[in-house]
Amino acid sequence: QLRVVNWALEDFGVQVPRGGAVVLPGTPAPEEYAAGDFSVRTVFLDGSEPTALIAAVTSFAALARPLPEDGVAALGSLREDWRLLTLREELERERKLVAMYAEALEAMTQSRDLYREAAERAAEALAVYRESA
Repeated sequence: QLRVVNWALEDFGVQVPRGGAVVLPGTPAPEEYAAGDFSVRTVFLDGSEPTALIAAVTSFAALARPLPEDGVAALGSLREDWRLLTLREELERERKLVAMYAEALEAMTQSRDLYREAAERAAEALAVYRESA
């Protein structure tokens, strides 16, 4: 079985030591990955804590991994589109939007009223002009 496993892992450049284990790098492999650093010679299955295996997995987890091809775009999208707010923060944000829209509506209403008054005055002035002419 060990030969079959090592033959299958040949593409990754790693081998499982007899009676041991290896942490596979995944694709693409981190730059700092060296197969020897993540191979464990002995893994006891007698109930004792496999400290060497835990250390190998922990050190592998600490390696920086390259982003996949579309990772930069996905990360940018997350940063731009996601808002991670609490309910209270979201409510405050929505209240600010409502206040902003209310101010804009009030400004448009005042503008409409001023325009209407100006149009009425212009109509009155035109009527006075026609009567005097």
